Parts: sequence; structure tokens; C-alpha cells
Amino acid sequence: MLCLCRYHATVKFIRGGLVTRAPRGLQGETAETVYGLIGKDVQLDPKVIGTLSSITWMKGNNKLAEWIRGCTVEYFGRCRTAGRCDLSETTGVLIMKELKPGDTGKYSVDVNDLSPAEEFLLTVLGKLV
Repeated sequence: MLCLCRYHATVKFIRGGLVTRAPRGLQGETAETVYGLIGKDVQLDPKVIGTLSSITWMKGNNKLAEWIRGCTVEYFGRCRTAGRCDLSETTGVLIMKELKPGDTGKYSVDVNDLSPAEEFLLTVLGKLV
């Protein structure tokens, strides 16, 4: 139920707990690779064009967050615990806080019920020393 445009995947690198973009390779991948550190926050940033009317974030087959215009954001799974996730109703960005190893996996976002959904492959890394 999300409205996003997923034309080009990129690789994101960690900077101060959140991530910044770097150009992706030319391998034609469809999922955007994102790295996060245990205990830090990570931002999953869909490419959205136009006004959002609905957003649904999933990890695999499990719903994490859903918003439909006129309603409040609903959180599920790891995001159900207060303060673990923030979903922007204007950008579609999902910020996952206090990452754990179990957060590693494939995430997808559906914006305005457009398909296919944009995908992100999150890898949670141990703390660097």
C-alpha cells in the first residue's frame, strides 16, 4: 500500500548510526543493500514520487508498519515496541532503532498499492572497535 518509485538500487554505508548513499554497481540488482550497526539506527529510504496515500513495510512476509491516509500509523512485530521504529507519512522512510542481529533480512515497502514493491537487504554488523 505504498507509493514509491524503485528504479535504481544503491548501497548505503554507515555514517554516525544512520546511512548515506553510494552509487550502486551495474549488476541490475533490484534490492538496495543497507548496512547497520548493532544498537544503532538505520534508515530505509524508498524512492517516492508524488503524494503518499498508503505505505506498508514488510520484513519477509511479516508486516512491520502500515499507514493509510486519514489513519494513524500501525506498527507490528519488532516495530510494535514503543520507540523501536518511526515511519514518515510524507516520505515513506522507515527508521529502525536499536538494531539487533535478528533485524538482518529482506525488507519491502509498498507505496500507494503500486507494484512491484521496493526491496532492501539489511545486514546488521557487530560493533566496530
